[in-house]
Amino acid sequence: MDDNPALDDARRLFYRAHAYLLKNQLSEAIPFFSEALDLYPELFCARIGLAVCLARLRRFEQAIQVCLDGISLDEENRVHQYLLYLTLGDIFMLQGDYEKAEGAFLHALKYSTQPETALSRIGVVRCKRGDFSGDGICS
Repeated sequence: MDDNPALDDARRLFYRAHAYLLKNQLSEAIPFFSEALDLYPELFCARIGLAVCLARLRRFEQAIQVCLDGISLDEENRVHQYLLYLTLGDIFMLQGDYEKAEGAFLHALKYSTQPETALSRIGVVRCKRGDFSGDGICS
């Protein structure tokens, strides 16, 4: 791995947490994601994994804060910003807050050179909101 023992340990914890996430064992994954972030806060894949677990457990405020912390921590990395804003938008969608979801997806667009994912999610938000009702777009 790298010459950074904290990063190496954080990655090992991430892989363990991710295995639990893949088995939908969310409560088991959370401590490993959290510990990985304690060791190496910039490990954005652990941050996204933690946010996903929290959101699926309907712990929305915590999930949102995990994303916001990552966004403020790594403002220069466009890929991280894009993925964190997508995740944030997904959390708002799960909450049913379509306005905030659309805002997060629009922010994601600012960081992407390939905007298809964010644009498709914006389309889903607008369908759920009823923006296209009656014209057959959302059927």
